[in-house]
Amino acid sequence: MAKEQVLTIGDADDESAYPIYVGSGILHRLRERVSARSYSQVLVLTDEQVEEHWGEVIGDLLPEASFLTVPAGEETKTLVTVAEIWETLLEAGADRETLLINLGGGMISDLGGYVASCFMRGIRFVNVPTSLLAQVDASVGAKTGINFAGVKNCIGTFCRPDAVIIDAETLTTLDRAQWSAGLAEMIKHGFIYDEGYLTKIEKALKKEWTPKEFEKLIADSCRLKATIVQEDEKERGIRKLLNFGHTIGHAIEAVAAASHEPYLHGEAVALGMLAESRIAEAQGILDASSVNRLEAVLTKAELPTRFDQELDIEELIHMTSFDKKKSGEFVQYTLPDAPGSARINQRVTPEELEEALQSLFIDEE
Repeated sequence: MAKEQVLTIGDADDESAYPIYVGSGILHRLRERVSARSYSQVLVLTDEQVEEHWGEVIGDLLPEASFLTVPAGEETKTLVTVAEIWETLLEAGADRETLLINLGGGMISDLGGYVASCFMRGIRFVNVPTSLLAQVDASVGAKTGINFAGVKNCIGTFCRPDAVIIDAETLTTLDRAQWSAGLAEMIKHGFIYDEGYLTKIEKALKKEWTPKEFEKLIADSCRLKATIVQEDEKERGIRKLLNFGHTIGHAIEAVAAASHEPYLHGEAVALGMLAESRIAEAQGILDASSVNRLEAVLTKAELPTRFDQELDIEELIHMTSFDKKKSGEFVQYTLPDAPGSARINQRVTPEELEEALQSLFIDEE
C-alpha cells in the first residue's frame, strides 16, 4: 500500500480543520476519502487537458460522478466561466450537500474553490492538484480567486476545502516548463522562511528528476505553508510573507498576458522575486551575495531571470498599484532580509521599483 504523509490545517477540535494527504500512488484512495462523508452527489471540475490524462482514472474511481469540463488556461478564470458553472450546478440539482472535486492545476483550484464558496452560500469541495504549482501553492491555504478587469485574483474568498489530495504521480504528465513554474513557489518558501529547505532544493535540482524524488520536498513545502497559514489564515500578518515576488510577479503576468506572450505564473513570480530582492538590496536590508544565490537557484530550476520580451515599464508599475496588499496609497511589499527570512509591509518608492524592473531587461551591450 502506498505510503502517505498527512498534514492538518486547523485545530483538532475545529470541525472546519482539513487534511492534506501527500504521497505517490495515493489517488486510488479518493473513493474512501469521499465515502467517509455523506454527499448528495459528486461533481468533478477539470479542464480539457487534465481530463485527457486523468478523467478516465477518476471516472473509474467515482463512477457516480459527473464531469464539468472547462477550457484550459488562465483566461478561463473569469466571472463568465463562474456563472456558466453555477448554471450547470443548478441544472444538476446541486445542493449544500453536493461535493465539488477540483481536479487540475492552480487555475482549477482557484476557480473551483471560488465557485464552491459562493454557490448556495457554500458547498463542500476537495482539491486534487495535478501540477506542481497547485500542489505546493494554490490548493493549500484556503484561498480562492478569479481574475477580473485584467487583475490577477482580485475577486475571491477564504474558504477551506474538505481535503487536499496530492499524488506526486500526477506530475508525470507535466512538461519541463510546468515543473519549473512549481519550483518557483518552493524556492520562495525556502527563501522567505526556511534556509535549510532552500538548501535541500538547491541540492535536489539536477539535469533530470522524477516526481518520486520530489515527493518529500513537496510535503515539506506544504508543511511550511501550512505552518504559516495555521497562524494567520486571513493574511493579516505572517501570511504576507508568502507574497514575496507576487506584487511585481502578478503585474508581469498581467502585462505579458495582454501582449499575448504570457508567462506561466511561476515564471512571473521568479522574475518578481528577483526584482523584489534587488529592491531589498537597494534598501540595504539584503546583501548582494543573497541576491546572487537567489538568481543562481532560479537559473538552476530553469526559470527566467530576465525578460524575453519587451514589456512597458510604466504599465508594469501601474499594474502593481492594483495589488491586493495595498493599504491607502501604498502597496505593502514583502522583502527578504536574508535567505530564510523576510519583512512584511515594506514600502517601495517608484524609483526603486523602476530600477528593479530595468534590471530584468537583457543588457544588449
